[in-house]
Amino acid sequence: SGGIILILKTLRIDNFRSYKTADIEFSEGQNYFFGKNWQGKSSIMDAIGFALFGKNIFPARIAGAAVRTDHLVREGAEEGSVELIFEHAGKTYELNRKCPGNRVRFSCNGKTLGESITTVKEAVYEKFGLDSKLFANVFYAEQDDLRKILESNPEDRKVFAETLLGFDYLKEVE
Repeated sequence: SGGIILILKTLRIDNFRSYKTADIEFSEGQNYFFGKNWQGKSSIMDAIGFALFGKNIFPARIAGAAVRTDHLVREGAEEGSVELIFEHAGKTYELNRKCPGNRVRFSCNGKTLGESITTVKEAVYEKFGLDSKLFANVFYAEQDDLRKILESNPEDRKVFAETLLGFDYLKEVE
């Protein structure tokens, strides 16, 4: 159908990664985050990804150790949470996730759509066509890779975009 899939409205973070607390109100259109290294820019993207997909947005292992949701809790805190409010097709959606553990709630205009990892994952995919692989490919691409692609020829950009969106499997079928 094209157009905007969802419009982010509010992100609330509590004891998640580098944030003790944060309330971020998104503007209409594009939003940009600027800052020096280690100032929390990646934690914002991680919070959005965690709200949408839970710990599946992160690699299963980092430096050989399994990634667990308690690794996402801010140092010194017992529990963390993320709340993402967004709009799609005139409806307001709210996703709440807590860590550690796998507590999640997904609602639309106040009506619960899911309260388990599986039901929320299926609802996010069914309603918006979003999955954790696509999100990770788009939002966690290396800056140098993106810069190289922007400076490349149109055919290379097309191949990059197709791969990013998961269309590369079609070439294998031909």
